[in-house]
Amino acid sequence: MTAVLSPLETLAYNTATAVASPAAETAILSTDAVTAGVYVPAVPAAAVSPFVTHPVIIRVNINITEGTTGTAFVVRCRQGVGVGGALVGTARTVTLAAAASFDGTLVFRDTAPVTPGASAYTITVAETGATANGTVNAIDVEILQ
Repeated sequence: MTAVLSPLETLAYNTATAVASPAAETAILSTDAVTAGVYVPAVPAAAVSPFVTHPVIIRVNINITEGTTGTAFVVRCRQGVGVGGALVGTARTVTLAAAASFDGTLVFRDTAPVTPGASAYTITVAETGATANGTVNAIDVEILQ
């Protein structure tokens, strides 16, 4: 048996900076719509779609500064645009001291991407315990298949 590894293909790369994040879950950045599948032209007539779905990896590089009395940020990835989409993976809690900064990478894996149509992804942030807004200083989102 031979294992064949396929390199990940970058589907989209989006960036944004300096967005305040209040205590409520707030959409920080929505990606462009991407097609999370591979077109297979020779499919049986009974097949519903000529696309084969592949899991999608959403890599989020983020720099956050906590609010003056905050204790953590909760970062989520959702399918679609806005805060109403299905949660991708699990929410990630970044624990920070008040007014401290976090600079790191969070990875989400969508094992059930929407296909054959195009799907966007939204990164959301909510603060915990803050009386003053923290700030997302920079965020880059890369979608890999």
